[in-house]
Amino acid sequence: MQIEESFRDQKSPRYGLWSDLHGTKSKSRLDILLLLAALANWFHYLMGAAGEIAGVHLRYQANTIKNRRVLALNFLGILLCNEPKLPIRRQHYQQGLKQIVHWVARWDWAQIKLAKS
Repeated sequence: MQIEESFRDQKSPRYGLWSDLHGTKSKSRLDILLLLAALANWFHYLMGAAGEIAGVHLRYQANTIKNRRVLALNFLGILLCNEPKLPIRRQHYQQGLKQIVHWVARWDWAQIKLAKS
């Protein structure tokens, strides 16, 4: 379920970054747009992780599951960016960043296949 939500968050004009509506034919412009989208995606991921650590994610869940997160971190970060006043402190951001670094360190990078250029 998380993969589909993250994919939706990346492409959807309603829920995400509108990555399928760029309308450019210039490769250099598309490279810049992809870099900006990657930075925004990373920022949303960090916001979502900090929101989860702060416990803010529970107010966005429409179901009765309160012992785990049901929204993708990217989508949660997008929702939190629209909040006028965030109850998230600096330590939550720092803990979120540590959590992301921990996930990256544990990831099996050997399974990623690079495209031949």
